[in-house]
Amino acid sequence: MHTTMRLTLPKIGCQGCMKKVVNALSALPKVEIVQTDVPSKTVVLSYPAEEISLTQIEGELGKIKHIIGNSEPCVI
Repeated sequence: MHTTMRLTLPKIGCQGCMKKVVNALSALPKVEIVQTDVPSKTVVLSYPAEEISLTQIEGELGKIKHIIGNSEPCVI
């Protein structure tokens, strides 16, 4: 079963930042980027929660010096 989460990333400032985030998250197997929005600094992801944890996602973002300010389940 896939989990869909909306992550707020406070350090996103431009489309270039968002591209780095998308590239980092795309490196995780089975993570799908559903939506991105630079003005609201959000990324919506879908991933198999039984295979990938939010901690793993945080780890990938940490490698590019981004942190999760907020995470919440969402329905698309």
